Amino acid sequence: MEDTRTYFLFPDVLCLLTWVVDCYRLPLDNLNLRPVIGVLAQHPPDNRLVDLEDHNFTSYIAALYVKHLESVRARVVPIL
Repeated sequence: MEDTRTYFLFPDVLCLLTWVVDCYRLPLDNLNLRPVIGVLAQHPPDNRLVDLEDHNFTSYIAALYVKHLESVRARVVPIL
């Protein structure tokens, strides 16, 4: 009786080896090494809500925080 486990394992190993070889062929200059920084969004202040009544804004991030993080080449993601 043959061991059938090796027949089932062979496609998985072949797929893994193909993936590893493809990873080494990636050019390094196309990789995006900029960090992703999450900024906690807050409820807009009441004095700003008066100006935004026509829009449906539910969160607020000060532009100063975003501009500072983008100046050091980080990508900013809002956390609601």
